[in-house]
Amino acid sequence: MSFTFLKQAFDQMIGNTKTERLAWRPPQIVDRGLVGGASLALDHNGRGLMLWENNAELRLMPLRPSEGAAIANFPVGPGGRSVMVASDKGLGVALWIEEDPALSRIMGSPFNVASPGFSPSTIFQGEGQIQHLQAAIDRRGSALVVWCVEHSGTWEILAQSYDARKAAWDEQPVHLGKSTEHALIPRLAMNCRGRALVAWELQEAHFEGFVVSHYWTSEHLWSDSPVPGAAVFGHELELTMDNRGDALAVWVVRPHGQPARLETARYRTADSVWEETQVLASGPNVSHVQLRGTEDGRAWLLWRQQEANGPPRIMGKRYMARAWQASPERVDSDKGLVKETVLGCAEGTPPGILLVQQGAQGDAIQFRPWGEQLGPAVPIGLSSHDPISEPQLVMSPVGAIALWRQGEGKGAGLVVAKGL
Repeated sequence: MSFTFLKQAFDQMIGNTKTERLAWRPPQIVDRGLVGGASLALDHNGRGLMLWENNAELRLMPLRPSEGAAIANFPVGPGGRSVMVASDKGLGVALWIEEDPALSRIMGSPFNVASPGFSPSTIFQGEGQIQHLQAAIDRRGSALVVWCVEHSGTWEILAQSYDARKAAWDEQPVHLGKSTEHALIPRLAMNCRGRALVAWELQEAHFEGFVVSHYWTSEHLWSDSPVPGAAVFGHELELTMDNRGDALAVWVVRPHGQPARLETARYRTADSVWEETQVLASGPNVSHVQLRGTEDGRAWLLWRQQEANGPPRIMGKRYMARAWQASPERVDSDKGLVKETVLGCAEGTPPGILLVQQGAQGDAIQFRPWGEQLGPAVPIGLSSHDPISEPQLVMSPVGAIALWRQGEGKGAGLVVAKGL
């Protein structure tokens, strides 16, 4: 038995124990007003930065695992719809969108969680509406950014990269594929070594399904043109990639007059082949798909499934040793309707699930650990008569941070809770 195997088993055992024993501190309101659009990134020591919007202005705040929420936060400037990613060592990239009647801009800045502060630059500027902004980062802090632009009834996908060694963005974004007359929703997956792919659905005369563009960070090289993935037109495509470059994709197919199907396929990078598609679930309505994976090839999947009678259910499956769990697990309970569900995952610790549950006493936030099996639901704070929305869950090997918006309009609060 190798030392590497023993170390992985020990790390997994410690991670399982840590997640299952998280003690959640009382939630704290860190800002009030027209708040929303928050994003958060943590390193492996649980240090992080949070960026959010309040009345069309961005605010920045550091978070530390052993401290209460910081009292001070810092103005960043105009903008919204922020995205943040950070490496295990705390090197990260922050992005946000500025829009005016004439132009749309994507602003980007590298950062280090140990020293809050941004040096933003414009990484894209043009006409049209920016949609589906997303980013991923490798272990060295180099990042890849992908988004879609809709202008005058056409959609196109663009990508931009940041080189941490040169501390510089590429001069121009790269156009992935051709512009089309139907909406495009790109999905980005990247591993710690900088291998990445972007996939999106196409519905054309000669092909219906999703296509893939591959990227290698070290060479700053994209595949010459998108290549076919699965030849079936789906919805809610989700991706994850392991440290070998193998990818896992899930999507929903909704045939007219037939039950919806939740399907999956695995990409083998060794021979550049997508394996045969599998059906994971079916029912009258399948939606709200979430997929999270780790570098060792494990993955966790959540979805909402509407049965013929009764409220929708939140279901889940685990993917381990290149095989999906045989039967799905029910994640929610019969105690109230689950309004929103968020799946959080990080290297070195099992994932967790954040649920916003509506009950007689109002909305409540609950956390469920999900390692080898689902753990019990743990309440985070008390129920609120103010509606809870926009939940997020970000995890690290030393704990987790949950955040959400509580209330509506100018009196809404941005709430943070720490699990240690």
